[in-house]
Amino acid sequence: MISSYFKTARRVITRNRVFSLINIIGLAASMSVGLLFISILTDVLKYDRFHEKKDRTVRVITNHRDSQNEVKLATSSFALAQEIRDDVPEAETVTTVGYGFGGDFMFENKVQPLKGFWAQPSFFDVFSFSIAAG
Repeated sequence: MISSYFKTARRVITRNRVFSLINIIGLAASMSVGLLFISILTDVLKYDRFHEKKDRTVRVITNHRDSQNEVKLATSSFALAQEIRDDVPEAETVTTVGYGFGGDFMFENKVQPLKGFWAQPSFFDVFSFSIAAG
């Protein structure tokens, strides 16, 4: 019975070559895009899920509006952290991260680029990163 299905499918494909080619290419393209979308979505949903307090961690997003458009930024002022500490009793711990330093340094006669961030000590109360040294 399966062999008759394959015979029928082969006959239909050979009879309508252009239509079958369009269908096969469309199916292959849509399956590859679908699998790519699933893998990207899976990666996004698993990002930073290892933190112990992930269900109680909130990121502040800033909406910047000008005359033409609105942009959502993952930045806010450092004064906002103090306002949240003072005015929001539900906030257990507030931490800030900022661009701290950058430039080039020389090590063994080679110039290496250096970029870094600084964070408050409360950063390790919010996130579950282990400290290597210091």
